[in-house]
Amino acid sequence: MADLAKYQSDNAAEQALLTAAVTSSLSKSVSGSSTPDLAITQAGNLTLDPRLQLAPGTVLVERYDILSELVSGGMAKVYKARDRQLDEGAALKMLKVDARKDGAALEAIKNEIRLARKITHRNVLRTYDYGDANGMPFISMEYVAGVTLHYLLQNRSRLPYAAGLRIMRQICAGLQVAHSEGVLHLDIKPGNVMLEPTGNAKLMDFGIAGSI
Repeated sequence: MADLAKYQSDNAAEQALLTAAVTSSLSKSVSGSSTPDLAITQAGNLTLDPRLQLAPGTVLVERYDILSELVSGGMAKVYKARDRQLDEGAALKMLKVDARKDGAALEAIKNEIRLARKITHRNVLRTYDYGDANGMPFISMEYVAGVTLHYLLQNRSRLPYAAGLRIMRQICAGLQVAHSEGVLHLDIKPGNVMLEPTGNAKLMDFGIAGSI
């Protein structure tokens, strides 16, 4: 019983430290030039197909209300949206691929979805479905308001050991479930780990993945 009590106490302390670190980073992003949504931006802006430029208020495929841009990169843009059918938030990953011209790239996208949808775990960002908007494929995903581990590390001089330990435990838990489904991530890095204000970590972006 003493060992169990110590484990529960250590676990609570780890969560408290991680929650404080994430909350602090979110506060900095609000007081600075960025917002919590844009805090997850990882890639530099490159010229993308104009069809990927979706202004807030745009309605995509008569289902998703575009609310804001989350990430802009060389291969995709990710938007925060509201799913009209389910009345809940979602993230839409619009890809720089013309579905009508690039069959190989389209198949790779669908393979990403097939692999990611096998995994259901609190430490893995959920992938919902594939969609097409005028030849531009997109992936609908779970929306998480938080920061990436990359952003957290950039904005803190040091992460408490206990907080880092908790993050690694959660990543390993998510990977264990992925491996049990025969899925390898192949691109594990701080930019692909999302941290919620509660301290919960989610492994995301199975765009580079393979089967065991």
